[in-house]
Amino acid sequence: MPSVTLIGTAGAAYALPAEELFVDAESVSLDISPQFIKEKNNAFGIVNGVAYGPMELSLSISGKTRVKSVTAPYTGSCLLSVLGTAFVPQTTYTTLSAGTPITAIFGAPTTGLYLEKASLTYGEGDFVSFSADYKARGGIT
Repeated sequence: MPSVTLIGTAGAAYALPAEELFVDAESVSLDISPQFIKEKNNAFGIVNGVAYGPMELSLSISGKTRVKSVTAPYTGSCLLSVLGTAFVPQTTYTTLSAGTPITAIFGAPTTGLYLEKASLTYGEGDFVSFSADYKARGGIT
């Protein structure tokens, strides 16, 4: 990826600061929420208690593959993610002025990112597209 020169860095954060290995990531989406929210009501139906489950992080990466243009092994590529093995993104998608990785904000678990779903799309006259979805759950490393 060519270098990008930022001017006026006190403004908005620039997306996709580094490449993922052996793919051209075009879109990265991160969602953080509790695994569950359970409300308790009193006799009048008014909420008088709330239970929040541990935080869960969902990461989705999509774009085009580049595997045919490089030499093996492809260690670290999201294209080789397997069930039960944590994936570590090449880029931290850093945000905030202190350089906090985006995967560590809003109380997100910093445990391993595990593959939930992945797909490849082959289209005539186009590059091979991919998408991969991961989840990190508190307490699972």
